[in-house]
Amino acid sequence: MIRALLVDDEKHAIDDLLRLLRSVDDQVKVVGTASTIEEALQAQKRLQPDLVFLDVEIYDKTGFDFLKRIPEIDFDLIFTTAHTSYAVQAFRYSALDFLLKPIDRKQFKEAITKVIQKKDKENGLQENIRLLLDNIHAKTPNNRVFIPNHKGYDVIDTNQVLYLKGDENYTHIFSLDHYKTTIPRTILWFEGLLKGLPFYRVHKSYMINTNHIEAYHKANGGEVILKGDIEIPISLRRKERFIREVIGNKKR
Repeated sequence: MIRALLVDDEKHAIDDLLRLLRSVDDQVKVVGTASTIEEALQAQKRLQPDLVFLDVEIYDKTGFDFLKRIPEIDFDLIFTTAHTSYAVQAFRYSALDFLLKPIDRKQFKEAITKVIQKKDKENGLQENIRLLLDNIHAKTPNNRVFIPNHKGYDVIDTNQVLYLKGDENYTHIFSLDHYKTTIPRTILWFEGLLKGLPFYRVHKSYMINTNHIEAYHKANGGEVILKGDIEIPISLRRKERFIREVIGNKKR
């Protein structure tokens, strides 16, 4: 029997989860609920759940504040969120389950099935959660992000990234030292991952590090010059916003 703790600051969200969990009450037992971070910490310590349903936004805090205060994370984790934002992208690449509110019954069953079938909760879970926290708060001294691969993870220092070029389901990452890395992820995926860092999508195929802009040229429809005289085109529909949000800010 899997012992579950539900953490959400909205009663109707807790009630929705309880209704959904009734369909698997022979495999999952709800041992407690919490509506604040402090309540969740106390319940986790007291109840030692195997699984935690964790809301992303809990009053003026987040579910990540809860995770950061737990010395050793030894439970499975399913996030619940009402926002299709960078956080959702982070959950996906960190291999953690998530449910988008309002929770779809089919997606709920798929998430629960993953938990039930998981034979080794300990291996890699704590590492994945710490990885998620690193990427959510990607303000570490060297601004590292972690990209999963078939062997483990690639570690990218975003300060050294010059630009990214999308190629269908792949993205090429070009660094200041002219090194190129190819990752089997779309540029849209990277746009979510790098949100909050100094990167800007100037074209459907290009994202640049704005810290490395050397010049902006109006010719040829508009292009940005990066360090090393690298010319990157700016799409017409993104041009006005780029000038306002990036070039305008650099003038101030």
